[in-house]
Amino acid sequence: MGIFSSLLSIFYLLRSYKHFSTRTNWYISSLLLLFFLTSIYKITYLDYILSLKFFDLNVNFPFDLIDSWFSGNASSLLIFGLLFIVIKSSLYKINPPLFIELFFVSIGSIILLIKTFSPINYIPIILPIIFVNIFHLFKNKNLCFIFKDIKLNTFKVFNSREKINLLVAILFVICSLLTNFNLGNLLTMSNAHIYRIIFIFMILILSLSTNYFYTKKMIYNIFPVSLIFGGFIISSILTNVNIETDNYGVLTLECFTAVAFFPIIELLISKYHLLGSYQNYNSILKFKNNLFNYCVKIFLSLLILTYILFVFSQ
Repeated sequence: MGIFSSLLSIFYLLRSYKHFSTRTNWYISSLLLLFFLTSIYKITYLDYILSLKFFDLNVNFPFDLIDSWFSGNASSLLIFGLLFIVIKSSLYKINPPLFIELFFVSIGSIILLIKTFSPINYIPIILPIIFVNIFHLFKNKNLCFIFKDIKLNTFKVFNSREKINLLVAILFVICSLLTNFNLGNLLTMSNAHIYRIIFIFMILILSLSTNYFYTKKMIYNIFPVSLIFGGFIISSILTNVNIETDNYGVLTLECFTAVAFFPIIELLISKYHLLGSYQNYNSILKFKNNLFNYCVKIFLSLLILTYILFVFSQ
């Protein structure tokens, strides 16, 4: 069962990477997932930069990450299932095959949440997941046929890739049912990460309030995600209040702090391309835009280089 669970984890990690890279580009999506995976490190990237120990490398790096994330435990499978739900819930429109897949992954994740957390922790997370599925069902009118007219020939319109994704989602549910209870193996967020996520969404809300063109679409994208993150926060607050625990565990919900940056990155990229569309009309703006492009490329290059060193340092 461990190998099967690991393969499912890898599958949904790759699906998440494809989603990120489609909405941004390959190097930003790689950085996001590296931030996500390196949440198990005892120090943060900022602490590493401030320490100035850039070449204190760890040759056991790949084995440590693989052992933590892909050893076939229920906690990692749950996290990758939740990751898939979070990123796909941010889509403005969901087609029927993706909704059915999201529905099955949600069922599997709910089962794993019940097996991993106590009721006081899993209820605040399960309720937003259920609501998000209902929200997308009624927001996308074409999805209503799923419950009105379910027939075997309905699935003949799905292409081969969609059928494979649906099959894997069903296997995800089966694996969730067969997984043993793992109470306490996955920790929630620390107060520091709760504050970070709240701060990120406050910045996002302020940005949307000054951008009327993207407001409606972005609200539809952010609303389901904010509900799920709200569930993470409430569950973590209840844990921190009622249980004295050390949040420096192997796997925690703190990895989703990296995913919380994704809506802001999308908004920045849209503004970046919007700025580029005006550069042909003003020579001064064109010069400033070119200078800005070089600065962005230099910054991203330094970020990628230092983060690769950070990944290999722990």
